[in-house]
Amino acid sequence: GSSRSQLRVGSRYRHWKGDEYVVVAIARFEEDGDGGPLHVVYKNEKDGKTWVRPVFSTPNSWFAVAHRDDVEIERFTEIEETKP
Repeated sequence: GSSRSQLRVGSRYRHWKGDEYVVVAIARFEEDGDGGPLHVVYKNEKDGKTWVRPVFSTPNSWFAVAHRDDVEIERFTEIEETKP
């Protein structure tokens, strides 16, 4: 599936640079209230660092495209879990 699918806590994604992350939470900043922009809290599976990034609306948001060799690519792609 595409990273454009619904973000779900516990889902795993690969960043375009190669590291893999798990979605920890979907959150809003308290001062923005219920109508504020959504952010994704995600953890690097290799080094354990936890990050926050907007889901939409900024050039570096979760669903924004990245550029590699002048080609637009998805910043994050969901890692499909294989069923045994």
